Amino acid sequence: MGSPLDAVLFVYYKVPAAQQAALLPVVRQFQARLRSSWAGLEAELLQRPELSDGIATWMESYRSSAGLSAALLAAIAQAAADADLPVARHVETFVPLR
Repeated sequence: MGSPLDAVLFVYYKVPAAQQAALLPVVRQFQARLRSSWAGLEAELLQRPELSDGIATWMESYRSSAGLSAALLAAIAQAAADADLPVARHVETFVPLR
């Protein structure tokens, strides 16, 4: 099984299509701030290719060459809270199979 250093954090949530244009720069800005504050952090924003009843599913992913420490996980959660995203976030961590 993978180690905590190999872990990838996935955060997914639903965004109404009408709110996507407003939320996109908010998420990109807080991810950029996180990358500049945490050396080795990779942050990505993805979405499912289709809408479901006018709702998009967005996925943030985070990995770090230094691993996902408790402090980094707290910083990611705090950045999202500070951005005041009007959506429920679901958080999962995965590691590579070996």
